[in-house]
Amino acid sequence: MKLICFGDSIAAGYPFGEENSIASVISEKNGLDSQSMGYPGLTSGEILGKSGDVAGVLPDVILIICGSDDITYGVAGPRAVHDNIMKMADVFGSHGIHVIIASPPACYPKDASKIKSSDYSFGMHCGEMPGAERYRKYDNQLDMLHALLKESCNNKKISFIDLYEILKNYSRFHDCIHPTREIYQYMGTEIAHRLDEIERGIQWQ
Repeated sequence: MKLICFGDSIAAGYPFGEENSIASVISEKNGLDSQSMGYPGLTSGEILGKSGDVAGVLPDVILIICGSDDITYGVAGPRAVHDNIMKMADVFGSHGIHVIIASPPACYPKDASKIKSSDYSFGMHCGEMPGAERYRKYDNQLDMLHALLKESCNNKKISFIDLYEILKNYSRFHDCIHPTREIYQYMGTEIAHRLDEIERGIQWQ
Protein backbone atom coordinates (compact mmCIF):
# COMPACT_ATOMS: atom_id res chain seq x y z
CA MET A 1 0.00 0.00 0.00
CA LYS A 2 1.34 3.41 -0.99
CA LEU A 3 0.60 6.35 1.29
CA ILE A 4 1.26 10.06 0.89
CA CYS A 5 1.19 12.49 3.80
CA PHE A 6 -0.06 15.68 2.16
CA GLY A 7 -0.29 19.15 3.62
CA ASP A 8 1.78 21.88 5.24
CA SER A 9 5.01 21.94 7.23
CA ILE A 10 3.68 19.46 9.81
CA ALA A 11 3.09 16.98 7.00
CA ALA A 12 6.68 17.62 5.89
CA GLY A 13 8.19 17.01 9.34
CA TYR A 14 9.55 20.55 9.52
CA PRO A 15 12.15 21.47 10.68
CA PHE A 16 13.68 18.01 11.08
CA GLY A 17 13.34 16.71 7.54
CA GLU A 18 11.85 13.66 5.86
CA GLU A 19 13.71 11.21 8.10
CA ASN A 20 11.76 12.48 11.13
CA SER A 21 8.43 13.00 9.37
CA ILE A 22 5.12 11.28 10.05
CA ALA A 23 5.50 9.37 6.76
CA SER A 24 8.91 8.08 7.83
CA VAL A 25 7.51 6.82 11.15
CA ILE A 26 4.63 5.09 9.35
CA SER A 27 7.10 3.35 7.02
CA GLU A 28 9.12 2.21 10.03
CA LYS A 29 6.11 0.97 11.99
CA ASN A 30 4.01 -0.54 9.19
CA GLY A 31 6.48 -1.22 6.40
CA LEU A 32 4.36 0.83 4.01
CA ASP A 33 5.63 2.77 1.03
CA SER A 34 5.06 6.18 2.59
CA GLN A 35 6.29 9.61 1.56
CA SER A 36 5.72 13.22 2.50
CA MET A 37 4.34 15.86 0.19
CA GLY A 38 4.32 18.72 2.66
CA TYR A 39 4.69 22.38 1.73
CA PRO A 40 6.04 24.49 4.61
CA GLY A 41 4.49 27.94 4.85
CA LEU A 42 1.61 27.30 2.48
CA THR A 43 -2.01 27.86 3.44
CA SER A 44 -4.79 25.36 2.83
CA GLY A 45 -5.90 27.27 -0.27
CA GLU A 46 -2.40 27.07 -1.75
CA ILE A 47 -2.12 23.40 -0.83
CA LEU A 48 -5.47 22.73 -2.50
CA GLY A 49 -3.90 24.06 -5.69
CA LYS A 50 -1.29 21.30 -5.49
CA SER A 51 -3.85 18.49 -5.27
CA GLY A 52 -3.27 17.61 -8.90
CA ASP A 53 0.36 16.75 -8.15
CA VAL A 54 -0.77 14.02 -5.76
CA ALA A 55 -3.56 12.73 -7.97
CA GLY A 56 -0.95 12.10 -10.66
CA VAL A 57 1.02 9.83 -8.31
CA LEU A 58 -2.13 7.82 -7.48
CA PRO A 59 -1.34 6.54 -3.98
CA ASP A 60 -3.67 4.05 -2.32
CA VAL A 61 -4.10 6.28 0.74
CA ILE A 62 -3.63 9.99 1.34
CA LEU A 63 -3.38 11.59 4.76
CA ILE A 64 -4.25 15.30 4.75
CA ILE A 65 -2.83 17.53 7.50
CA CYS A 66 -3.00 21.31 7.17
CA GLY A 67 -4.63 24.45 8.53
CA SER A 68 -2.23 25.71 11.19
CA ASP A 69 -0.65 28.28 8.89
CA ASP A 70 -4.02 29.71 7.85
CA ILE A 71 -4.95 30.27 11.50
CA THR A 72 -1.64 31.59 12.81
CA TYR A 73 -1.04 33.82 9.77
CA GLY A 74 -4.58 35.13 10.03
CA VAL A 75 -5.37 34.52 6.35
CA ALA A 76 -8.40 32.24 6.77
CA GLY A 77 -10.79 31.13 9.48
CA PRO A 78 -11.87 27.62 10.48
CA ARG A 79 -14.77 27.41 7.99
CA ALA A 80 -12.63 28.44 5.00
CA VAL A 81 -9.88 25.98 5.98
CA HIS A 82 -12.45 23.22 6.44
CA ASP A 83 -13.91 23.91 3.00
CA ASN A 84 -10.46 23.76 1.36
CA ILE A 85 -9.65 20.45 3.04
CA MET A 86 -12.98 18.93 2.03
CA LYS A 87 -12.33 20.03 -1.57
CA MET A 88 -9.00 18.18 -1.40
CA ALA A 89 -10.85 15.09 -0.18
CA ASP A 90 -13.26 15.35 -3.11
CA VAL A 91 -10.40 15.58 -5.61
CA PHE A 92 -8.58 12.57 -4.19
CA GLY A 93 -11.74 10.53 -3.70
CA SER A 94 -12.67 11.04 -7.35
CA HIS A 95 -9.45 9.20 -8.23
CA GLY A 96 -10.30 6.25 -5.99
CA ILE A 97 -7.78 7.23 -3.32
CA HIS A 98 -8.70 6.38 0.29
CA VAL A 99 -8.73 9.71 2.12
CA ILE A 100 -7.79 10.22 5.76
CA ILE A 101 -8.15 13.68 7.27
CA ALA A 102 -6.22 14.63 10.40
CA SER A 103 -7.12 17.70 12.42
CA PRO A 104 -4.05 19.87 13.06
CA PRO A 105 -2.80 19.84 16.66
CA ALA A 106 -3.05 22.81 18.98
CA CYS A 107 -0.18 25.24 18.55
CA TYR A 108 0.00 26.16 22.24
CA PRO A 109 -0.33 23.55 25.00
CA LYS A 110 -3.13 23.98 27.53
CA ASP A 111 -0.70 23.64 30.43
CA ALA A 112 1.75 26.19 28.99
CA SER A 113 2.32 27.82 32.36
CA LYS A 114 3.82 24.56 33.64
CA ILE A 115 6.34 24.27 30.81
CA LYS A 116 9.75 25.85 31.25
CA SER A 117 11.00 28.18 28.54
CA SER A 118 14.00 25.84 28.17
CA ASP A 119 11.61 23.24 26.72
CA TYR A 120 11.21 25.45 23.65
CA SER A 121 13.72 26.02 20.89
CA PHE A 122 12.32 28.86 18.85
CA GLY A 123 12.42 28.82 15.08
CA MET A 124 11.48 31.23 12.33
CA HIS A 125 7.87 31.75 13.46
CA CYS A 126 8.63 33.20 16.89
CA GLY A 127 11.40 35.17 18.53
CA GLU A 128 10.13 35.05 22.09
CA MET A 129 7.88 33.10 24.42
CA PRO A 130 4.43 33.39 22.84
CA GLY A 131 1.75 35.32 24.66
CA ALA A 132 -0.77 32.93 26.16
CA GLU A 133 -3.73 35.08 25.15
CA ARG A 134 -2.69 35.15 21.49
CA TYR A 135 -2.28 31.40 21.37
CA ARG A 136 -5.51 30.75 23.21
CA LYS A 137 -7.19 32.64 20.36
CA TYR A 138 -5.42 30.46 17.78
CA ASP A 139 -6.31 27.31 19.68
CA ASN A 140 -9.96 28.31 19.89
CA GLN A 141 -9.98 28.52 16.10
CA LEU A 142 -8.12 25.22 15.72
CA ASP A 143 -10.66 23.65 18.08
CA MET A 144 -13.46 24.96 15.86
CA LEU A 145 -11.67 23.56 12.79
CA HIS A 146 -11.28 20.12 14.33
CA ALA A 147 -14.98 20.06 15.26
CA LEU A 148 -15.99 21.01 11.70
CA LEU A 149 -13.70 18.39 10.17
CA LYS A 150 -14.89 15.70 12.56
CA GLU A 151 -18.53 16.40 11.74
CA SER A 152 -17.99 16.44 7.98
CA CYS A 153 -15.89 13.27 8.04
CA ASN A 154 -18.58 11.52 10.05
CA ASN A 155 -21.29 12.65 7.63
CA LYS A 156 -19.30 11.71 4.53
CA LYS A 157 -17.82 8.49 5.98
CA ILE A 158 -14.27 9.78 5.60
CA SER A 159 -11.60 8.36 7.91
CA PHE A 160 -10.67 10.93 10.55
CA ILE A 161 -7.77 11.20 13.00
CA ASP A 162 -8.25 13.79 15.72
CA LEU A 163 -4.69 14.90 16.37
CA TYR A 164 -6.05 17.94 18.21
CA GLU A 165 -7.43 15.68 20.94
CA ILE A 166 -4.69 13.03 20.79
CA LEU A 167 -1.93 15.57 21.40
CA LYS A 168 -3.62 17.75 24.02
CA ASN A 169 -1.61 16.22 26.84
CA TYR A 170 1.58 15.57 24.88
CA SER A 171 2.34 18.81 23.02
CA ARG A 172 5.93 20.03 22.89
CA PHE A 173 7.14 22.40 20.23
CA HIS A 174 10.35 23.14 18.39
CA ASP A 175 8.86 26.59 17.94
CA CYS A 176 5.33 27.87 18.41
CA ILE A 177 3.77 25.60 15.79
CA HIS A 178 5.96 22.63 14.92
CA PRO A 179 6.31 19.52 17.13
CA THR A 180 9.59 18.18 18.46
CA ARG A 181 11.11 14.99 17.05
CA GLU A 182 9.56 13.11 19.97
CA ILE A 183 6.06 14.32 19.11
CA TYR A 184 6.47 13.62 15.39
CA GLN A 185 7.37 10.07 16.45
CA TYR A 186 4.30 9.90 18.67
CA MET A 187 2.02 11.28 15.95
CA GLY A 188 3.36 8.84 13.38
CA THR A 189 2.93 5.90 15.75
CA GLU A 190 -0.69 6.83 16.54
CA ILE A 191 -1.50 7.18 12.84
CA ALA A 192 0.27 3.89 12.04
CA HIS A 193 -1.99 2.07 14.51
CA ARG A 194 -5.06 3.45 12.76
CA LEU A 195 -3.70 2.52 9.35
CA ASP A 196 -3.46 -1.07 10.59
CA GLU A 197 -7.20 -0.94 11.19
CA ILE A 198 -7.83 0.43 7.70
CA GLU A 199 -5.77 -2.37 6.16
CA ARG A 200 -7.87 -4.90 8.05
CA GLY A 201 -10.94 -3.34 6.48
CA ILE A 202 -12.34 -1.93 9.73
CA GLN A 203 -14.43 1.23 9.49
CA TRP A 204 -13.27 3.70 12.12
CA GLN A 205 -13.55 7.36 12.92
